[in-house]
Amino acid sequence: MTSPPFDLAGLDPTSERLVWLVLRIVAGDFAARGPMSGSGDGADAITLALNMLAESFQVEQRARVRAEALLADAVASYELAPDALCSCDLDALTILKCNPALARAVGVPAPALLGRALLAHVLPGSRAALRGAIDALVAHGTPLDLDVELAGATAPWIASVTGALAPPADGSGARVLLSLRDVTATRRLATELAQAQRLDALGQLAGGVAHDFNNLLTVIISSVDLLALRVEAPEHREELAIVRQAGERAAALTRDLLAFARQQPTPTEAVTLDDVVRQAHPVLARLAGDGARLDLDLGAPAAAIQASAGQLDQALANLVVNARDAMPDGGHITIRTRLRDVAGAAPAPAEVAPGTYVELEVADTGTGIPDDVRARIFEPFFTTKARGRGTGLGLAIVYGVVRQARGHISVDSAPGRGTRFTLRFPLAAAAPAPGAPRPTPRAGAVLVVEDDDLVRRLTARALTEAGFDVLEAAGGDEAVALVRAHGDGVALVVSDVVMPGTDGVAALTQIRALVPRMPCVFVTGYAHEEARLARLPDVTVLPKPFLPHALIATVHRALAARAT
Repeated sequence: MTSPPFDLAGLDPTSERLVWLVLRIVAGDFAARGPMSGSGDGADAITLALNMLAESFQVEQRARVRAEALLADAVASYELAPDALCSCDLDALTILKCNPALARAVGVPAPALLGRALLAHVLPGSRAALRGAIDALVAHGTPLDLDVELAGATAPWIASVTGALAPPADGSGARVLLSLRDVTATRRLATELAQAQRLDALGQLAGGVAHDFNNLLTVIISSVDLLALRVEAPEHREELAIVRQAGERAAALTRDLLAFARQQPTPTEAVTLDDVVRQAHPVLARLAGDGARLDLDLGAPAAAIQASAGQLDQALANLVVNARDAMPDGGHITIRTRLRDVAGAAPAPAEVAPGTYVELEVADTGTGIPDDVRARIFEPFFTTKARGRGTGLGLAIVYGVVRQARGHISVDSAPGRGTRFTLRFPLAAAAPAPGAPRPTPRAGAVLVVEDDDLVRRLTARALTEAGFDVLEAAGGDEAVALVRAHGDGVALVVSDVVMPGTDGVAALTQIRALVPRMPCVFVTGYAHEEARLARLPDVTVLPKPFLPHALIATVHRALAARAT
């Protein structure tokens, strides 16, 4: 400290010490303390008072430093917060202050946001809800917590908005403090999961109806074929042909429903997606028509997936037709393939587990799909096309084909922005090792196991007319009892899979405990059963509905396979 601007020479030592103590405190040295003489005179009293004053100033100084540090931390947290933060007035929700996160989210520099109405950046469908929630907060103290859609720098985004009222400051009115957390990805995943669950429920319903319908079609078509062998009059044979044609059309519709439900048995193989697309290109180009340009961008030349090439062709055709119809004035369709590693935190549909996938994209420059339509596009029989121009099964079949191949499908679209369907397939697993040599087949009867009386009688009749001895069982328990009674007299089992009580697989397990390696033909309309059927040796699958000649041929192959 410099010398004081006056002369202290005339003061006694005690007074001089007191003056110096005062000067140090005035200068901001709050750690200064004066010595006490212990005499209890006036000088000690003044010294004590000055010491207490300095200590008070020192405490206040420390508190101010801590407050400034906390304020600096708060400012830094506000500026660096990942969530968008702002304060608005209560009249027009004018933005009074905001952090950089809000500026980045809406694509407007922070200084330019000040003085703007927040509602100008909220999409029209969410404005009334936000205004109403803030009014309820002001009037009744109702907690503010809702989702709001806002216009973003590159695309709309969904914010989870929470907030609280702030008291007036600096003469201004009351304010509302808002936090806007980007939950777009979370809400999208939740929506995809809910849609997948809803479609699975629809698939189970469609599959159950189609399975029962398959039993009826098996009886109708097979009975027509058997009757045609006995009818000679041309006019009657023509009428039977019309009935058979109607049955085949119904069977095709059933296959489409089962494909959507992922319950249509379809042989699969390891196929290279690039090869499937390249081979289908000429047909796809014709489907696209003259008004659309179809380009290929194939980037997964050696990546194989386990799927049915025929079903992939059908899915591609449906997607290209869908894209063509979305471009009435022409446009551009791109089919793209690539390998993609999906990490745990990468944006992807909710059901896509981490791993390596082959992606197939079909993108168009068409009119796009509104949100309310996009939520239903994979539902069977849902269509926006004019009556007679679509069955509503096109995209439902695509969904079923993808899911049957253990894949996933998502769609990105908005009105005016075109549409992009993304299909993701897991890489194909290595082929299993060949099984052990099969023993020679035994001679004997064919045991038909079917709970549906009409289907069982028809199956037995077709086999009998082909020269086989036939035993019939209406369920799994009865089939086991017959094998226990006849033993090696049963050469082959022809069985339904889903039956009340003991199902087909459980019955076969018990039968093979009596007669080891009993061959079996499973007649089914459910593809999801293939996995467990494929694990059983000496099993052949015949899909419903079947024709008599297909049944006979399958039985002959199953018996002949025993000799190889």
